[in-house]
Amino acid sequence: MLPSMQPFDAAVPVYVERDLHIREAREETGQTRDILVVEDEPAVRDLVSQILRDEGYSVESAADGAQALRLLQRGHYRLLLLDLMMPRVDGMGVLRALRAEPTLRPPAVLIFSALQQRADVLAALEAGADDYITKPFDIADFALRITLWLRRTSPTAPLDPPGLRVHSLGRFYVEHGGQIRMHADTRPLKARTLFTYLLSHQRYGVSRADLLALLWPDTPQDLRATSLRTLLYQLRRLLDLPTQGLTPLHVGSARVALMLGQEDWWDVVEFRAWLTEGERQRKAGDVSRALDAYAAGVALYSGDYLAEDPNARWASALRTQLRAEWLDALSTMVRLYEIRGERVEQEAMLRHVLQADPYRETDLRALMDVLAGQGRHGEALMRYGELESLLWTRLHARPAPETQALAARLSAVCLTS
Repeated sequence: MLPSMQPFDAAVPVYVERDLHIREAREETGQTRDILVVEDEPAVRDLVSQILRDEGYSVESAADGAQALRLLQRGHYRLLLLDLMMPRVDGMGVLRALRAEPTLRPPAVLIFSALQQRADVLAALEAGADDYITKPFDIADFALRITLWLRRTSPTAPLDPPGLRVHSLGRFYVEHGGQIRMHADTRPLKARTLFTYLLSHQRYGVSRADLLALLWPDTPQDLRATSLRTLLYQLRRLLDLPTQGLTPLHVGSARVALMLGQEDWWDVVEFRAWLTEGERQRKAGDVSRALDAYAAGVALYSGDYLAEDPNARWASALRTQLRAEWLDALSTMVRLYEIRGERVEQEAMLRHVLQADPYRETDLRALMDVLAGQGRHGEALMRYGELESLLWTRLHARPAPETQALAARLSAVCLTS
């Protein structure tokens, strides 16, 4: 997580370029290892460590939190992969120790745990974790997620950020003063709805009339205004916002707005800033920096915008737009991997894209080409057959002519070989 914030449509934040320079400096020193795996079950620890070594990363492991803290005191790591349930010092104990001594904290801290209750996830995130991976996990998705986080490793954000930190891609929660103040189950639910509605319209604000119609459609007109005043008071209390002076919540006579500023952070803004930086670097011809920037943005996209509230129709336009930007970023990374001749990474990214959206025929053709280039013509044709069946069953349509032509060429190769 990065400590700055720009208006929704601002230029690329300074921290994007700064973090790329810091990453270069760390690589030049050669002193930082990639990953520290902390897991008390030997079989799981060995499996995870081997998966990551097979991806080309330098890995060390620890059997409990106490051993992990000793290793963190002696060495530097780009990413800490931390189990929660361990003897002696558990995962939460490690997170508390890192908060007390931030110089020990790696740039990225990821939890991987069998605990899946929302309370467990929120507790870990509030204690300082950057992401939460549940067990059991798909090996390919797990490896890709680690890769993306390693590409976006950067200096740790302040432990007590001065403003709001709004997470809305995937899990929804809002931090302020180092504490999670709001999440998907926050009561009253209308306070959460009010916040996310204002968040989705934060560039322009919302009229009081629209808010009243959204929140109290069946309430008599004379009671709505009083209800809104009460709800705004509750929202300020939940987020620990001042009632006067500088505050991101602006209440006027006709409109209400959430105006995130320089002291605040929103994952949507950082996501888009990294993608903008990636495109800038791509146009400049710097493939490595472009990949790093795109991956930094993609790592932030842990799920669709306000995914825990899929029925919020007023969020659907932004949700659809952000998802399209995410998929386009993945496709761009595919092309950049191709330029660098990194076929393994290209194939993994293509599979990731098609898992998210199996209708993207351009990416399917690219995957078929990659597979055919490795002599895996049968597998390429199997992927074509899956698309053909999907399109016919769901849309009563056929693949694009160029996709059919590619499949015909591969079939001819199979017949002659």
